[in-house]
Amino acid sequence: MRISNGAEANVYRSNILGIDCIVKVRQKKLYRIQFLDDQIREQRTKIEARILALSHSYGINVPPLLLVSKYGITMGFINGKLLSEIDGNTNVYLKDAGILLGMLHNNNIAHGDFTPANIMVFNKELFIIDFGLSEIIDSVEQKALDILLMKRSISQKGFGIFISSYKKSSKAHKLIIKKLNELEMRGRYQQRSLQNI
Repeated sequence: MRISNGAEANVYRSNILGIDCIVKVRQKKLYRIQFLDDQIREQRTKIEARILALSHSYGINVPPLLLVSKYGITMGFINGKLLSEIDGNTNVYLKDAGILLGMLHNNNIAHGDFTPANIMVFNKELFIIDFGLSEIIDSVEQKALDILLMKRSISQKGFGIFISSYKKSSKAHKLIIKKLNELEMRGRYQQRSLQNI
């Protein structure tokens, strides 16, 4: 059963040998040359699967990796609720989200789309999902972008809780937050420039 039709991939819920699972299949891009599209989809599938496996080995809550095919990844199904869909007080979850992002960054993993829509809550635990844009990269800027995306997705109070726990978890938080400030200043400059056009 298809549960999501994204720009990069379709996501299906399935059952394999009695195990509830999610199957993510990267779709063809008709605007790309076919052999190039095949290479890109295969490479991104491999990277995503590797990052899932690495994250799990580092003790980070992610969906368990079950199978990998040329363009598809099969993961264990997490019967939770997206953080973006939770009503009421999410402060405790934002604190935990900061810790998890710090763990990713300490292991040179940039998520690429770190928002409440990609964090699942199950039995009061958080699981990071959708590593389709993730990279294994030692880039302060890419890590700062993860924080910026989260900042733009939550309240100011919520971000204060999130960033406080991130600082305690991330080994390089000073450099990353400095870069975050630079990115925000750059964005404000670009907005002012566009207004003058």
